[in-house]
Amino acid sequence: EGSISSKQQYALTIEPQANGNGIWQGTNYANNVVNIDIPTDMRSDLILHVDVEGMLETGSGWSSGGIMLYTDFNNYFFAGKRSHMSGIATMLEKNGVCDERGSDASANKLTVTTFEIKVSGTTATLSYIDANGAWQSVGTFDVSHITSGNMKLGFVAWDNGGVDFTPT
Repeated sequence: EGSISSKQQYALTIEPQANGNGIWQGTNYANNVVNIDIPTDMRSDLILHVDVEGMLETGSGWSSGGIMLYTDFNNYFFAGKRSHMSGIATMLEKNGVCDERGSDASANKLTVTTFEIKVSGTTATLSYIDANGAWQSVGTFDVSHITSGNMKLGFVAWDNGGVDFTPT
């Protein structure tokens, strides 16, 4: 666990929690979330670039890996891959109720990317670099319930479907 104070770089590898719990609808939890605190004065005006390698390919099962803007397991914004969802997946959970979405199927085989999350006020815009090196927009999300809390940048991975992957 660390804290962001300005432009900083971190490197880490997350070993997916085998048959571990994921995050979904308030009652589940992941045992291997790595958090970096985001100071209060940065929460409403922030650009995060996160390079990720070793993401899982879309297939079947419930394995997942990605990044999160996170206050707790009932209030978070997840961006990454979920083996049962098409493309880059997002989950926006507020007070234990989750809205999960997939995106363009052209990202199903994408295992290396850079995510960009731009937080402006109470919204977050998610983009990623596709296999051709071009930025693709996933969408803009209301994250007021996260920016008003003890916001962290989180990294998480869990294996619930036999998919072999190790995000770094």
